[in-house]
Amino acid sequence: MKFLSRSSLALATGLVAASVVGFAGSAQAQDATIITVEIEPVCEFVDVPDDDTQSVQTVSDIVDVSGSIVVQCNDPNGFTVSAESDNGGFLDATGITQTISYTVTTTSTADFTADTVSNLGLTTSSLGTVGAFSDTCAATTGCALPIAFDINNSVPVPTGTYSDTITYTVAAT
Repeated sequence: MKFLSRSSLALATGLVAASVVGFAGSAQAQDATIITVEIEPVCEFVDVPDDDTQSVQTVSDIVDVSGSIVVQCNDPNGFTVSAESDNGGFLDATGITQTISYTVTTTSTADFTADTVSNLGLTTSSLGTVGAFSDTCAATTGCALPIAFDINNSVPVPTGTYSDTITYTVAAT
């Protein structure tokens, strides 16, 4: 059996100690922070044309109505704006058989593609579509679809209060 000298033993012990210290110095730990943000879906009206009340003496004095439907919607696939008439696209008066017809037009914009609407019916008619996500429409100020109601003022009707209610719908696609 071979014995190490004291100097060899001290050197070997120092190397082992240095190895242990080197190993302990390279230890690591990791952790992480996960940030999650859920954006809630929004599809709502910011504004629609104001109610319009006109007092006129004859139908020829009726003024067309126009405005904008302003929508905020953040759907990634876009959305559609539709409308439905309570009276099938006519202004009517209680107890009077004559009606006043009107047509609806929408105008395309940078965001909206306007649909051709000749007359609102009792079923929903599409007015305009945004075909993909629009940062303008997703903003709280929304984006506008110009709309006009061309009221037929050439057919005489009896005195009365003629009206129609138009209900708008916005739906993500």
